[in-house]
Amino acid sequence: MGLTISRELANCLGGQIEVQSVAGEGSTFTLYLPERGVPQERVPEKSEDLAAAMPSTWSLSPAYQGGGHRLLIIEDDAIFAKLVCAAATKKGFACVLAHDGESGLALAQEHHPDAIILDLKLPHMSGWDVLNALKQVPETRHIPVHIISGQEGRATAYQMGVLSFLVKPVTLEDLDRVFRSIENTMAHKIRTLLLIEEDANQRHSLCQLLMSGDVRIVEACSGAEALAAMRAQPFDCLFLDLMLSDMTGLELLKRISDDEIMPLCPVIVFATRDMTKEENTELLQYVDEVTFFLRQAIAEIPQEQVLASALQPEHQCSLSGKRVLIVDDDMRSAFALSKALGEKGLQVNIAGSGMKALEMLAVTPTGFDIVLLDIMMPDLDGYETMRRIRAQARFESLPILALTAKAMAGDAEMCMAAGANDYLTKPLDLDRLFSLLRFWLCH
Repeated sequence: MGLTISRELANCLGGQIEVQSVAGEGSTFTLYLPERGVPQERVPEKSEDLAAAMPSTWSLSPAYQGGGHRLLIIEDDAIFAKLVCAAATKKGFACVLAHDGESGLALAQEHHPDAIILDLKLPHMSGWDVLNALKQVPETRHIPVHIISGQEGRATAYQMGVLSFLVKPVTLEDLDRVFRSIENTMAHKIRTLLLIEEDANQRHSLCQLLMSGDVRIVEACSGAEALAAMRAQPFDCLFLDLMLSDMTGLELLKRISDDEIMPLCPVIVFATRDMTKEENTELLQYVDEVTFFLRQAIAEIPQEQVLASALQPEHQCSLSGKRVLIVDDDMRSAFALSKALGEKGLQVNIAGSGMKALEMLAVTPTGFDIVLLDIMMPDLDGYETMRRIRAQARFESLPILALTAKAMAGDAEMCMAAGANDYLTKPLDLDRLFSLLRFWLCH
């Protein structure tokens, strides 16, 4: 808990904390802070100055009416929002700023921006809920979203379709990379899609579904044909079947990723069967490169051709009645979490240890829909508990969210390697927790 608070304080000051540990000797924590403070002339001194400095709900940059690529920035930190807007304006973008999630959604519907920069920690409505809401509406579902936030959650964000994820503090070079990505997305009016599908009938059906005036489709019926096509020309998106005869889709992704001549572009992955745990784990290795994204002007696509998002709209996703197993040796924490989940209609059971959790999983006839598992437990810790759960074939696809009070580098990777589907740090952000529950229980 103390490490989490310290990390957040460091982030607020624009710095970061690093740790080095030596077994038997101890740990050394180093706090890095920016050398330069805020210039005196930028610090409001009088109450009326402070009121003037507070942001309105939303605002337009001076260049917005002049045209150019439209960028919506949803960020409650007024100073940081203006810095991003100023940097974007220099790159030729016309910016609209929203300082809360509700305003951001309204502006996205009204202005149809070419891209969105989104903070996750917003007042009233979290960035996760904003992202969910954007994906529910056909007019905003395919707007490219780039997250810049002080919160972690990279894997979940990529699974929800964002194009990039930066953790504050960020540099101007980081912002430049985001702007270049947006410019590259908007550069080509005609987008070229590589469709990799072995079955000729399925390939024909997909071509009919995806065909439109601004998408050119190149077909490949094998991994070898796909590699040859990618060496011959660049593509804006790959539509990849994992079940190929000459190589698996995952092998193809690895060969593309290892080849410097063929940079991996956004990929839509589909399969005719459920993926195994090993295949899911291997696919997550490309989480920084593989996104489920195809950018088109929705208004120009016939209604019957609009592809439904992989995410179910929130109003169609009810958590009520879902069965949750909380595994935590801290009963105060477990009961507090149980109360919050119960208020949403979830059915909650609590196990006070890893061994008790294994027993409950074995004897509960109806089973559980998801497990919330604390990592730091005595005797059988969360890592070993997850390994024993995953060792049983019937629990291969059971969603497990790992919970920990630690905030150390490498924790997320260790949790994923042990079998977790996602990772949350304590104290829990309930908005993000419920977003993850909706994703894993309604996907």
